[in-house]
Amino acid sequence: MSSSIAKDSLKLDFVEKMQAFAKRSSKKSAEEFDADKASINQIKTFDELRHTMQKAKIYLKSKLDTPGTKLVLQEIEQDFVVAGDGVFTNKGTAQTFRNLTATSKILSELLNEANTRKVNLDVRQQDLNNFRYQLDSLLSVPALFKFPKDSTTLSKYLQKIRVIAYETTPVDSSLKLAANNIQSLLNQVNLTVFKLQSSLEEIESYQKDMVDHTFKKEFDSILGPEGFYRPFGEILDFSKTKGLLTLSFYAENNAGKFILLILLILLPLFICAL
Repeated sequence: MSSSIAKDSLKLDFVEKMQAFAKRSSKKSAEEFDADKASINQIKTFDELRHTMQKAKIYLKSKLDTPGTKLVLQEIEQDFVVAGDGVFTNKGTAQTFRNLTATSKILSELLNEANTRKVNLDVRQQDLNNFRYQLDSLLSVPALFKFPKDSTTLSKYLQKIRVIAYETTPVDSSLKLAANNIQSLLNQVNLTVFKLQSSLEEIESYQKDMVDHTFKKEFDSILGPEGFYRPFGEILDFSKTKGLLTLSFYAENNAGKFILLILLILLPLFICAL
């Protein structure tokens, strides 16, 4: 009886040992699998980081024409002063519909130019932010923080981390600096766009008032109180300047038509010369 109990006890001990071994093996196998999986993800992340940094470096080399944009903003401001003469500055006693229309056309062209610059800057800013976001996301991948248990492997892995940090830091700093510069320029463009839009709305309001008072005399009687009227020479001067500015915008927007017109004019002369 006692021998039978002893045999059963030995069997139980063997089963328990096997179960414990199976658990240890399963745990070890799972840990090794997780370690291998983490290692693969780490290698993949390092490759993606280097690829993203390389793309960012190339993108940063394609510099935006910042001086050109600043020059355009200066030209827009100068043209705005010319266009606003007689409407926003040096106002007379009454506005003329022709002057308002000419000013509106000039400001619309200036607004188109400013909006074009704004779109380019917005795209540039978004691209820079996307690069920074991609780098931050890759550096936050959980697999990077699963360190190997083996001391030798851990030492090599930490060396990789240091190299990646060394390579990433200057790129991220350059992206941040470029984004700040773009934002500063974008603020100037946004102010210009707002100024032009507000001025166009003001002109629209003037035109609406003129339509509402179509049958009202624009100028008082000669017997009435004297209003403010600019010298006729000044009126001719700023009218000529506005006309030339409007013509330059029209020529720029219709360059193809102008070239075709010139060719059509010269063609008969060329045929006659033959």
